[in-house]
Formats: sequence, structure tokens, C-alpha cells
Amino acid sequence: MTSGVERFKFTVSLGFHALAIILSVITLKPNTLPVHPRLAAELLSGRDGGYHLPGFQFKIFQPILPKKGSASLIYDTPYSADAKSKEFCYDAQNFLAPFLLNMETKEPIALVYCSSAELAEKRLAETGYRWAYNAGKGRGVARRIL
Repeated sequence: MTSGVERFKFTVSLGFHALAIILSVITLKPNTLPVHPRLAAELLSGRDGGYHLPGFQFKIFQPILPKKGSASLIYDTPYSADAKSKEFCYDAQNFLAPFLLNMETKEPIALVYCSSAELAEKRLAETGYRWAYNAGKGRGVARRIL
């Protein structure tokens, strides 16, 4: 009788462990992280630009800005509360921190980041600034006209 009970326990234990192994193998997923589509396209095309921090396009301003201070930010459209404008401004602020960016055009100095030189000239005229340093392509630093 004991050998029958022991054999039953062994069979149940073996069946349980076999089922656990089978379920583990069936549900096993490869240990890979998803790749951002832009990074994958760059890698596959041989143009590996690597990962850029959000707001990296403001790197052109870092050599000419003081560590601390503040400036207005002028870009293609006046600041609005839509998600795209907020994200653009937050990315710029995070990248240039501890330098402060004011989204309203009240500061004596402004960082200009427009998509074209013509649009930058238009926005400077609208906001009352003029170029102090023109980096080209609608980007640079402007001073408020008194």
C-alpha cells in the first residue's frame, strides 16, 4: 500500500513539474526591449544618429548663454496652451536648465528658434526684438528694442 501511495505522489509531483515546465516554455518571451522606430530606421540605414535628449536642438545656445539667467523664447507661433507648444517649451527648458526660459516675450534677451529665417524676421518684428546674434536658418539670440 505504501508503494502505491508513494508512486501516486511521485506521479502527481512529476506531472505538476512537467506541466509547470511546459507552461513556462510556451509563455516564454524573448528578453528584448522595443526599439523606437526612428532609432531603428537610423540604425538600419547606416545613419546612426544615436539617442538625443529632448530639446537637444537648443544645444547651439549653450556656448553663448550664461549658466544662470533668463530669456524669452520666440518660435514659429506665439505661445499657446496646446500640447505641442508645451512639450516644445518644456523640452527647451529642461535642456537649458538652470537657465530659465520665459514663454512670454518680456525679457530683454530672447532665444529665437524658428523653422525659417523669414519666419524668424516676422516673429522678431511682431514681438519687438532685433538680432543680437544670428546663427542662421531662423535661429539665434535677439535683444528687445527699447
